[in-house]
Amino acid sequence: IIQFRFGDDGVEPTHTDHGQAVNLDVLLLKAKALNVEEIRKLIKKKPSPKKNTSKKSTPKKPAPKKKSAPKKKAGPVKAPAKKPAKKPVKKTTPKSKPKDKDVDDESLQQQYEEETGKKSIWRGKKTKAFQEWKDNKSN
Repeated sequence: IIQFRFGDDGVEPTHTDHGQAVNLDVLLLKAKALNVEEIRKLIKKKPSPKKNTSKKSTPKKPAPKKKSAPKKKAGPVKAPAKKPAKKPVKKTTPKSKPKDKDVDDESLQQQYEEETGKKSIWRGKKTKAFQEWKDNKSN
C-alpha cells in the first residue's frame, strides 16, 4: 500500500505507525542509495527454486459397479381392477366476514386520526398506538 501524497484515502501518514515505510519520498531516496551491482551479484548467488515438471500420479480406483435390480419374469397379464367412480365433490367457499366490522374499523381509524392527529396505519400495518387506543375504546 502506498500512501498518496495528498491523502485522498483519508489516512493521515504522519499519524500512522508506518508513515515512514509508505512515504514515497523516503522510498525513492532508499532506492537511489542502493548499489545495483551488489544486488545483482546476490541474486546470482542465490539458488533459484527448481520447477518440478514430473507430477506424482495418484492411483486411480476403479469405478464402483452399479447393482442392477433382479429382473422379474413376465407372468400372465391381469386386467386392472375397476375402481368405483367417485362422485364429484363441490367445493364450498367460506363465508365472508360481515362488512359491518370493516366499516366499523374504518370509522374507528378515522376517529383515531381526528383525535390524535396521527395515522392509524403505517407502512401497511396498524400501529401499536392505534391498537391500544382501539382496545381502550372497546373496554
